[in-house]
Amino acid sequence: MGLAVHVDTRTDLLADALGELLRQPVGGVLSRELVVVPARGVERWLTQRLSHVLGADDHGNGVCAGVDFVRPASLIGLLTD
Repeated sequence: MGLAVHVDTRTDLLADALGELLRQPVGGVLSRELVVVPARGVERWLTQRLSHVLGADDHGNGVCAGVDFVRPASLIGLLTD
């Protein structure tokens, strides 16, 4: 299990880079990715944006699946359990 931290002042660039990163699953097609987001609104925005990249057809219709979104406090709980 690896941890990668990406930081930028523009969330659209971060979302695009994440979409490219998630296009090829690291652990296989059934593996899940963990993405930390600060709020539920960001999760909804990011899910919608990723759906235009992940599994998308020529018209940009896709599905954001295999991605688990957690808040920072939840991540700390996962790491310390």
